[in-house]
Amino acid sequence: MAWVLFSVGAENLAKAACVCNGVVQVKIVNQNYPMYTDSISTTEWACKVIGNNWSNGDPAKAAQYNYGTLEKYWKEYLPKLCERQEICCKEKRHLIASYKYLTQVIRNKDAHTYIADKRGKDFPAVKSIF
Repeated sequence: MAWVLFSVGAENLAKAACVCNGVVQVKIVNQNYPMYTDSISTTEWACKVIGNNWSNGDPAKAAQYNYGTLEKYWKEYLPKLCERQEICCKEKRHLIASYKYLTQVIRNKDAHTYIADKRGKDFPAVKSIF
């Protein structure tokens, strides 16, 4: 769980830095169903979500905020951020390599797989890389 919390925090940090520095723009996709509030029964809400059915009398429409994948950050957005912030080549290389490793090795294990007794091998990366 510590790795899950760390990787989510690292992703949020990269995305916030890029958004706040104008490197990334959020894409808001409105869903065709209401957000859940206490003003609608859970049964009615579930029917509207499954049926993609929203009406003007419903509470606010649910929205998805899309900032792109973490892979896009180490490939495209973090290099742009480093240029904008005049980060030196050595630090830029370390930052991008760290996010690439986090994305492809660490986070992939947490999000998509379960491998018994493999997580311990990633802990040396905490002090040296992250």
